[in-house]
Parts: sequence; structure tokens; C-alpha cells
Amino acid sequence: MKRFLNGTQIDIPIAHIRVNDYDAIAAAFDRCMGDDYADIIAAPMLGAAKGLLRQSRIRHLDIGCGTGVLLLKLARRFGTDAHGVDLSAGQIRQAKIRAGKLGVQASFTVGDMRTTDFQEDFDLVTCNFDALNHVREPSAWIRIFRKVRRSLTDNGMFFFDLNTPNRIIRDWSNPEVILKHNICYLHCGLELRRGSGFVRRKLLMQVFDLSDRFYRRSTAIVEETAIPNRTVITMLRRAGFSHVRLVPIAPALRASHVFMRNRAFFCATP
Repeated sequence: MKRFLNGTQIDIPIAHIRVNDYDAIAAAFDRCMGDDYADIIAAPMLGAAKGLLRQSRIRHLDIGCGTGVLLLKLARRFGTDAHGVDLSAGQIRQAKIRAGKLGVQASFTVGDMRTTDFQEDFDLVTCNFDALNHVREPSAWIRIFRKVRRSLTDNGMFFFDLNTPNRIIRDWSNPEVILKHNICYLHCGLELRRGSGFVRRKLLMQVFDLSDRFYRRSTAIVEETAIPNRTVITMLRRAGFSHVRLVPIAPALRASHVFMRNRAFFCATP
């Protein structure tokens, strides 16, 4: 891959990078945006699940939990029985380190949400930070939804967010940057593909982290699939959810983070 800076060509070798492998950037990615983004996502979640979270010791499963930042925030605040699953061993290592530093009890498992068997009797299942978009096959989405439905209690809730097709098509056509002290995150959209009822795109992610007077670059390639909201709602109902709704997001909250552009939040209950 070639990029240009001040008229100088820079070659970025990406052919050897495994797609949707966060291991190399797990720690830097978390430092750059993990806590900030978790706080933003927690706001609509707390609005939808405030009654549920007030109950004592609810069981919470977070699929695609990443470094566990959102799961652990809820566990620390509400005393939830916390369980996380993520495909990235690097992310799970960071989640365990974070849990230890916070003194929060939680279980973490390395697993693919498409194939991992979920336990049952969870009161809350979440899937955030557009983790579901990483599932390439739209046909697998409904299988995941069915597994989530089986894992929930009859009074439980499934709360998740997605990058919409407009995010993949429009927003990712331009680079996006997050700057913090001694760390910089940059991503650039690669080729866009359109299928029957979905769009798919790869994204080159880079984190520049200052250490010992030198910037270390960590690189990952993500591929996401986006499906129209109305199709997602139909899938959820087919999976056995009786009540499905899009959670409204206040304009100020949506404008508070670059990743909130064209993002949809769903709440589904049996």
C-alpha cells in the first residue's frame, strides 16, 4: 500500500497483516480511545438498561468484549457478574490485566462469537464497539442473534451497536485521526465492496505511540460488513426477540466522538 506525505511516497507493507487481528495494537488502541469510547457508549446503554442494572448481581455477557473496558466499568459500578468473550488473545490479555488493576472479578474467554457456545441465564448481553460488524457473513448474524436469545433470561436484554452502511461508505472514504498526549490513532478506508443487501470494507488502522523518544507504529487491518438497520431488526425478530427498537442518540452525544458518526444502537428483549 502506498501513501504520500509532503510529496514523499511512503510504502506501508500490509500484505502480511492478518485481517481482524487486534493483537498487535491491543494495548495502544486501549490507551488511545478505550476508556473515552466506553464512557460514551455507556450513556445510551445505561438509559436503556437502568432498571435492569439496579437489580442485585445481574449476569452480564459481553461478546466481542475487546479489552473488557465496558464490561469492567459496569461490573465496578453495579457489581455485575461479568463474563467476556473475544476472538483476540491479545485483547483478552489486556482485559485480564485491566481487571486485576481495577480489582474487579470477571471471567474472560478467547472465542469466536460465531462458534462459541454461550452460557444461559444471562440478564444482559452486550456487543459493542461495532464488534458484530467484524462478522463477515450476514447469514451468521442471525445465528449469533439466536444464540444470544437462548442465552438470555425471559426478562433479559440484548444491547449492541453497529456501524451503519453510511459509516462504511461515506465516513471511511476519508482518514480519521485521534490525537492524545504522546499517542496518535489514524485509520484509512481501503477498497469498498457492495453485495446483495450489505456493504463491506477494509480499514487500515495505525497507532503511533511515543516510547523512549521514538514513535512506535502498531498496525492492523479490519474488515467490516454493514447491513441496513431495517434488515437487522428483521433478523432480530426472526431470532426470537419480540421487542426491538433503535435507541435514539442525542446530537451532542453523537458529536462527542468521531466513531459515533453513523452508528446505530439496538435494544432487543424476548
